[in-house]
This record gives sequence, C-alpha cells and structure tokens, in this order.
Amino acid sequence: MILQNTVCFTIYVKDNPSLFYKRISTKKYIKKMWIPQTSGDQVWIWLEFKNENEKEVYINTLDENDKEKISKGFNQDILNYWT
Repeated sequence: MILQNTVCFTIYVKDNPSLFYKRISTKKYIKKMWIPQTSGDQVWIWLEFKNENEKEVYINTLDENDKEKISKGFNQDILNYWT
C-alpha cells in the first residue's frame, strides 16, 4: 500500500465497525485492510486508491461525521509493518 493513496479510519468497537464499513465502503478502492487494535477497543480500516486524486474524490463524498474518523497519525513505516 502507498500511504498517500490510502485513507485510514479509526473506529471504536462500541461504534460497530461492521456497520461503519458498510456505510463508507466503495468499489473504487484497490486494497483494504481491517486491523483490530491489540487493546480490543478500536479497529483500523485502511482503503487504498489508485492515486491521490481518487482518494480525495472519495473523501469528498463522505459526510462530516465519517471524515472525523479519518486517522492522520500514520506514516509509511507503520503502513509497511502491516502490509
């Protein structure tokens, strides 16, 4: 996965990650990852797009509540560890 082409959401288990994923899922991503956090209270959902433009178009389709769940603290090293 290429960091600049990805969107990562951090979802708390109490917010039902499965329902959240169904709501934000799109057919335009090329890869996805679903990573439960070791403490068990959060899930990271990663979506990779073909390029940054497709990623930005996708982000613009999200409602504001979903945009707030986008994680910004990840870097390529973390992404490489999980892929």
